[in-house]
Amino acid sequence: MLKVITLCLLFAATAQSATPKKIQESEAELCESTDEYVKTLKFLREVDEVYIREASARVVAERVASACNGASARFAKTLLLLKKIGLDHGRALEIAVEFSHESDDTQQSFQEIFERVYLTEFFDFDFVAAFKIAYELSKDYRGDRKQVREDFIKIADFCTKDKHLGLPIAVCAQYAIDLARMSQYYPKGVVEPFKAIYTVLREKKPFGLPVKDALEVTMRVLRFGPKAPDNFLRGYRFALDEKGHDATAKAALGFAISMAEKSITELPPPIIDTSKKDK
Repeated sequence: MLKVITLCLLFAATAQSATPKKIQESEAELCESTDEYVKTLKFLREVDEVYIREASARVVAERVASACNGASARFAKTLLLLKKIGLDHGRALEIAVEFSHESDDTQQSFQEIFERVYLTEFFDFDFVAAFKIAYELSKDYRGDRKQVREDFIKIADFCTKDKHLGLPIAVCAQYAIDLARMSQYYPKGVVEPFKAIYTVLREKKPFGLPVKDALEVTMRVLRFGPKAPDNFLRGYRFALDEKGHDATAKAALGFAISMAEKSITELPPPIIDTSKKDK
């Protein structure tokens, strides 16, 4: 009997060891490191003969190559941007290497947001302020980097190109920045909710609020998260309805804001990682 039990245990152990183990999932990326090194070194040799010495260029190329595929392109785009605005060579190289280690979306967000905040044809901030904002809305951003970039650009264009707004550039810039910061709380971005509320407050009766008041109410509502816009609009309609509160427009607006503020139990709203929405 003892022999039978021993044989059974031995067979079970053998069968278990023979069963293939599930391969552990890994986030490791396979890299064309030599290609990235060669592309970076070639770029540094061509960009400016006096920009960086050969020995230093090789060191930089190695650092970029360690950032895996696409790193040389991210590095080159960032360096050309910073070189164009006349940033100190050493600082420009360090920032370019830093963004070579980020994703394509992060680098693109930094570049496009920086350009709109810094360049004179847009918001015309100084370098320090523009860099801080672009860094916050790219590398430091916890939501979807592509979404915040698109939201910022759309809001900036809406604010600067809409003739009916007539806002000073500095005020327009601040609204664009503040709204972009809210993008991470909205599954599909903050642009459409912003336009929906602002348009109603400005154009629909019985609202017709001035630009400043419409913007202030819109911003106040949006900060309470993705449920707030709908709660605001439904609350307002209910308050006006004869079967609801049958309230005045002013009282209905106050009630609608109150409903919007109850859209979440505590602030800030949860950050929505929309980068995983299609996975």
